[in-house]
Amino acid sequence: MRAEKGSTLVTLRAWTRLRENGIDDNPDIEDYYGRADLQVSRVFANGMQLTATGRHTLRTGARNRGAIQLDLSAPLCRDS
Repeated sequence: MRAEKGSTLVTLRAWTRLRENGIDDNPDIEDYYGRADLQVSRVFANGMQLTATGRHTLRTGARNRGAIQLDLSAPLCRDS
């Protein structure tokens, strides 16, 4: 799901893992990578863009994990 207003974009994503047949070589990936994320991105007048992404396992207790990532990007050159 995405929503946009002006120079701000909000994206919410959820996913599930497709199970492997036979030997599962990474059974705990959902507990470390997560099952959903929320991303908020804003472009400023000078062309710089700030993006914040939060990811979570959507679990409680010992399997409760999450992460936050911040990205800042700037244009290398500007169109005249």
